Amino acid sequence: MNYVISLIAVVIGLGMAAVAAHESDAAAEPTELQQAHHSRDFAARRACEGKPFEWQGDVLVCFKEQP
Repeated sequence: MNYVISLIAVVIGLGMAAVAAHESDAAAEPTELQQAHHSRDFAARRACEGKPFEWQGDVLVCFKEQP
């Protein structure tokens, strides 16, 4: 009986460790939304040639620098 309880405890422990490892991997990777936002800002910096910019919804507005 003790063998069965020990075996169940080991299986539960391994399962919990696997779930914890999987969750930490997901937290380390940026979400799809974050990746899209960074890609959008990268494209905006290139399109505005380094000048200040702002997104107004889906419209990119590039500002002229003041002298």
